[in-house]
Amino acid sequence: MTRLIVRTENLDDFLARAKDVARRADTGSQFDRSITISFSDVVDMASILTKERIRMLQALLGVEKTVSELAIELHRNQQSVARDVKQLEVAGLLFAKLVSNPGHGRHKVVRAAAPRIELSAIIELDTIAA
Repeated sequence: MTRLIVRTENLDDFLARAKDVARRADTGSQFDRSITISFSDVVDMASILTKERIRMLQALLGVEKTVSELAIELHRNQQSVARDVKQLEVAGLLFAKLVSNPGHGRHKVVRAAAPRIELSAIIELDTIAA
């Protein structure tokens, strides 16, 4: 995958995009090498994409790093970084794997889900969270 698109969109827009993808698949059209993660509300998106988590994604574009390397680079507590890694992994924004660390057990290595991440948020009257 070459890019990850993170966006806000309402249900109608999501279904229209899904219908277009299905139509292109039915006709055998080529797809761009991207994946889209949608949030129904900009507040939900902002709860996942905090300032610190965006900095973490920037640090992981195109490279793999351990949680401890990220903590050092970002001047953050390792436990906080590990929590944020888990949240971003659940959201599909990064991938993590446990690898052997000879003589020291195993450690978690993480990387961004794509070498390019595009963020797009639209605030509309009908998307205000309750």
